[in-house]
Amino acid sequence: MRELPLLLDGAARGKVRLFDIGSRVRVEASCPFEDGYIYRVVLRGSGASLPLGVMTPQNDAFVLRRELHAARLPAGELRAEIDRRLPGQAEPETRLPFAFSDLRPLKEEEPSLDPFIADLFRRAHGMVADCGGTAYLVHPWEIGEALETSPLFCFLSFFRHGGRGWCALGVSKSGELFAPLKADQTFFAPTGGYTD
Repeated sequence: MRELPLLLDGAARGKVRLFDIGSRVRVEASCPFEDGYIYRVVLRGSGASLPLGVMTPQNDAFVLRRELHAARLPAGELRAEIDRRLPGQAEPETRLPFAFSDLRPLKEEEPSLDPFIADLFRRAHGMVADCGGTAYLVHPWEIGEALETSPLFCFLSFFRHGGRGWCALGVSKSGELFAPLKADQTFFAPTGGYTD
């Protein structure tokens, strides 16, 4: 039996248990009930995702039980996530190439990062995740607040996650800086307006 945290916006909300039964896998997911939402469970692996279905209310909890062929599971390390979009609602546009829970606080010494960049993000309460040798730095930020990372403004992506604003920066293995999200994936609309 394997157990995974069931993540909602990067935070553990419940758990998923995977039971191997020969060539099949039984999946049991549970988390606290939240009125007014439809919870769907999605397993994500190396570049692939597998929607498992809609959780149903049961005794003040959402639950899902399903059995499927083991070959259908995504390859690589699995993550279980809650998708609580309403029917017909589009897939969220903001997609970084890792789970938000993979981020960690910046250490005092970050040998793979330029000290100036690491210091700017540290002052902004930033976090970092490594994805395939590329470093992704993020920090919380809302319109109207001072932007500690303003010297890097032209390389930053701005997006919303978990009800708050964030700035993100990508740093390649060779040290090149890039904005990790396309302009139309950020919360600055092309007209300069603000969207959430």
